[in-house]
Amino acid sequence: MLTNSLLPIDGGAKRPSLSAAGMRAVDRERMELLCSQGATAMVIGLMVVMVLAAALRGVVDTAWMAAWIAAHVILTLARLTMIARFRRREETGLENLRHWVYAYLAGAALAGLLWASVGLVLDPQWPELKLVMMYVVLTGIMAGAIASNAVIYPVFLAFSLPIIGVIAGWPLVQGSYEHTVFGLVVALLSGFYLVVAYRYNRAIRALIMIRLRNKDLAETLGKRNEEIRAEMLERKRAESVLRRERQLFLGGPVVAFRCRASDGWPIESISPNVIQFGLSFETLVEEAVTLQELIHPDDRGPVARTMTRAFARSGGPFSEVDYRLSLENGKEYWVHCYYVPQFDGTGDVSHFDGYLLDITGVKETEQALAREKERAQVTLHSIGDAVLTTDPNGSVVSMNPVAEDLTGWNQADARSRPVGLIYQVSDESSGAAIDNPLESCLTPEGPWIKSSHLVLHRKDGGSLPIRQTVAAIRPDQDKEPVGATIVFHDMSETRSMARQLEYHASHDALTGLINRREFELRLDHGLLTAREEYKQHICMYLDLDQFKIVNDTCGHVAGDELLRQLSGMLQGQLRGSDTLARLGGDEFGVLLEGCSLEEGSRIANKIRALVREHRFVWEDRTFEIGVSIGIVSIDEQSIDIATVLSQADVACYAAKDMGRNRIHVYEESDEEMSRRHDEIKRVSQITRALEEDRLELYFQEIRPLGHAPSAGLHIEILVRMLDENGGLIRPDDFLPAAERYNLMPAVDRWVVRTTFEWYHRHAMGMNAQCVINLSGTTLSDKEFLAFVRAQFREKKIPPPSICFEITETAAIANLSTATEFMAQLKEFGCKFSLDDFGSGLSSFAYLKSLPVDYLKIDGGFVRDMLTDPVDLTMVSAINEVGQSMGLRTIAEYAESEGIVRELRRLAVDYAQGYGVAKPKPLRLLKLNSGRKRPGRFGARGYRK
Repeated sequence: MLTNSLLPIDGGAKRPSLSAAGMRAVDRERMELLCSQGATAMVIGLMVVMVLAAALRGVVDTAWMAAWIAAHVILTLARLTMIARFRRREETGLENLRHWVYAYLAGAALAGLLWASVGLVLDPQWPELKLVMMYVVLTGIMAGAIASNAVIYPVFLAFSLPIIGVIAGWPLVQGSYEHTVFGLVVALLSGFYLVVAYRYNRAIRALIMIRLRNKDLAETLGKRNEEIRAEMLERKRAESVLRRERQLFLGGPVVAFRCRASDGWPIESISPNVIQFGLSFETLVEEAVTLQELIHPDDRGPVARTMTRAFARSGGPFSEVDYRLSLENGKEYWVHCYYVPQFDGTGDVSHFDGYLLDITGVKETEQALAREKERAQVTLHSIGDAVLTTDPNGSVVSMNPVAEDLTGWNQADARSRPVGLIYQVSDESSGAAIDNPLESCLTPEGPWIKSSHLVLHRKDGGSLPIRQTVAAIRPDQDKEPVGATIVFHDMSETRSMARQLEYHASHDALTGLINRREFELRLDHGLLTAREEYKQHICMYLDLDQFKIVNDTCGHVAGDELLRQLSGMLQGQLRGSDTLARLGGDEFGVLLEGCSLEEGSRIANKIRALVREHRFVWEDRTFEIGVSIGIVSIDEQSIDIATVLSQADVACYAAKDMGRNRIHVYEESDEEMSRRHDEIKRVSQITRALEEDRLELYFQEIRPLGHAPSAGLHIEILVRMLDENGGLIRPDDFLPAAERYNLMPAVDRWVVRTTFEWYHRHAMGMNAQCVINLSGTTLSDKEFLAFVRAQFREKKIPPPSICFEITETAAIANLSTATEFMAQLKEFGCKFSLDDFGSGLSSFAYLKSLPVDYLKIDGGFVRDMLTDPVDLTMVSAINEVGQSMGLRTIAEYAESEGIVRELRRLAVDYAQGYGVAKPKPLRLLKLNSGRKRPGRFGARGYRK
């Protein structure tokens, strides 16, 4: 309640007594609390207005709602302005405070009336949800007003009574029983809110009054405490001299004693606190112990000399000395001793008084600091960084040996000189000299640490790059610096290593030529100048011919030497502006800048002739090699690096296909170029298909023709690829690209793994044999044999159930590797089939060295054997030779019943082709229906 009838209503309860000033303070705090809570409540109330307006959209007239919202906004802004002005006010008296309260109360009343005005639009025809929501909002607003307005109870009444009149009165005037009951319940709830607000008001007021009374009491006690403290200080001052002397003599840290000035300095008296050194007062005096007996033997001489000077008339009124007490218990104490000689009537010293202070801890600290200083000095002299310290004026104080070595100054000459003279540096990037590196550091507001990269100029005129760190020396964070430390590190070796790393990052380690990464950067620059400056450049792709022979016969050491020799030779054929790079393996790239196609072709021919004429000699062998060169012109029409390199690569492979040791110029209309482009595009499709599992396995049955025993199901595994839309891509459209660009090992691994998985799920225990094709590049893969064995162990497939098929051409091209591969898997239990037999030039000569079980007659002979007598004779001859060697023969491309009958007549063992069975998806072949069906195996298949 505001005092002096500031408001006539405040709950009617009697207040605890306070002074008039105290009650005004209570009223001010209540008003400030009201404004603090009210501001937040007003903003929240405005948000509730917006939510309520959105909820009542469609049931309340739009114009009325807009006016209602505008009234709320205006009133809220006015009340917030009033609160802001109240908070900025000067200290006010009671009358001014009463004006602020009335102003706040008027605003609260207007707000309550504005909320109560909702009763003008309430309609029983509203949806029940809207009415319930309206009542929830109004009662919630009134409940929230308890915390924000009930600090001054009349304010709460001014706000809530209009709302209570509406929410309790509106149902009562509807006339129905239900509305009447509801109105009474709301009235009861509103009364409950009034009681809660009243109790809240009383509690807040009581808390404020208690806090203010405690504050007054604390101030009173403080004043009394100051008076008592002044009295105590006066009493202490009167006793201080006596107490100090008593404590010093009896219980303080200072031991007072008196000795005679005779031999050994016998102790006549000593204060009892000598016990702190483990000595007894009675023992020292009664047994006539001398002071010299207590002094450490090493310190007796210095102490005697000090005493002699003190006893001389010229020695002064007193003397001080530090020494050690050496006691019988083995302990040592450092003491500071203060001597005052006492002279007799003749002028001689008869006695002397002394005072001992234990400084053992101080000495130990000094010794520890000395050790730390020594350790710091040793560390400073042994670290690899240069360290230079200065005083606050920027003069050199010290330098470690590294700093002396880097600057060319020794510490003796540099001490006390300006740091700018000894430590001369300039900015590394701009070259600008830095007169004083400590300028921004040795200021009160300057940075503690500043690091930068600079160039140090030595005393002898030399210079070197350094990394610098400058730190201000501040004993206290808030005080000015007492000096600075400059730590700098020689970056010469680091820069050299960085240059080496940069060189190795852009150059080939074997040949010293630039590598593929750097070549692509220069090629990108060439493309830029071709577009912007309309220049023409030439890009050449070089691939050595017969290089593999050198590696295989003489080893990689010989191959590396050959590459080094050729790199030097090729570099000599180029112009100064041209670029030669090793792209990898035996492949090189050449960029001829500002060069026409004719000039580029001439340089390419010189290179080709030079490589062809080179004779590489290793030990007792001589090798002739060649080079295939693809040329592509770079002009404003060139697309990007990848396209240029792809075109050059395609032209290079075209040169190889045309007989090797040739030059081929890329042309857009070239059919061979187009085919190579398609293959390169297909490579990325194959790679994505492997990653996305878009290969699928097919199978084709191999049927016995009556001359061979039936061995159950005999199928060849075939592969197909799916495009992004799920359409099938024929083997002829992607396998040549996979073979040319060394993707077949990955494809073959997928086929083996997926076939073994299918066999494990569907054919275990069945009489079935699967034929799996292997490419020539897979045979050269040293890891493939271990992979196959691991698959056999993992899937537990019986080895005789798997037959690996190798083409005759691949077997002959990799004869030693193929023979070893076949022998090891034959020993393991697998079977082998030799495909396309008869297509090679030396088929019969190589057949005896290959451990095969099946001989597959080349389909080129089988397809036309009914119309071509030569093909018929070849089929018959191959069949007879194979069977005479104990091999089973298989005729592929048996495309009709007539061919199958003729093969049966010739006693061929097996037939395969559309006349027997067409390829089908392997996922549709379920031999063991009792086993669990697997899911789809993905998209893999093989080559026919």
